[in-house]
Amino acid sequence: MENILKQEDINSLKHNKFICAGEIDLIKSKIIFHGVGNVIFIKNLENNKFQLVNSEINFFGNYNLLFIDAGKAKYTFNLHMFHNSVCHIGANNYFNPYGEILRLRCAEEKNIFIGDDGMFSSNIEICVSDSHLIFDSKTFQRVNYAKSIYIGDHVWLGRLTGVLKGTKIGSGAIVGTRSVVSGKKIPSNTSWAGAPAKQKGSDVFFVGYNAQPYNAKDIELHSRYESDRWVFGNDETTIEFEQIEKDLSELSTPMDKVNYLVNLNNKKGKNRFFISC
Repeated sequence: MENILKQEDINSLKHNKFICAGEIDLIKSKIIFHGVGNVIFIKNLENNKFQLVNSEINFFGNYNLLFIDAGKAKYTFNLHMFHNSVCHIGANNYFNPYGEILRLRCAEEKNIFIGDDGMFSSNIEICVSDSHLIFDSKTFQRVNYAKSIYIGDHVWLGRLTGVLKGTKIGSGAIVGTRSVVSGKKIPSNTSWAGAPAKQKGSDVFFVGYNAQPYNAKDIELHSRYESDRWVFGNDETTIEFEQIEKDLSELSTPMDKVNYLVNLNNKKGKNRFFISC
């Protein structure tokens, strides 16, 4: 077993890799490698420091990849990875540091992919597997295989949200508090709520200002947003999540996947993760 509790520990790794061009700061956080061949790749630090806060990352198996496009944000989440999975976290996501932490779980060689500029509240569960086996009582064949999860750019997940296997969420979508999304394809610029989640609105977008302390003057000031920045559409830059899943499945090593994701992240088209209604 290999542990990282501070930047100096990276140099002592023998069976796993931590690739980062800049400075890292683990604030009440730890990274534990129970297996071998795992890779953590931190991209795009520039002059920023990568900060992992109140977090624990566990690699319980082998040949996983955690890919983070660091941007300027602090990162707060718990992650479990088992074998041959990818967890991709894009740039400038907001992870609510108050309350219960965001929990991510990659298993059965399936992936979690999160784009840029997301807003994640507290006590969120994102998991690709049911954890236990379910079989058909007539055929005796398994019926609950794991499935990857894909979340686009500028997605808002409310408090106590569950995002379960096979879910795909397009850029600009909103999933409300206490919602459970399982295996759905959620179009861009739509809002969903409930357990199970159902569509509540369309042609909507959010801006991440905190409106709770607004007085009457503030409410009036922010009654209109003078930009289509967060309105997404289909264009020549749009990439199907199914294509990303296929491409990753055809790559054999974590470093092959690093190179693929570096190239993907260099394509920052606004509409890259659009999903149509």
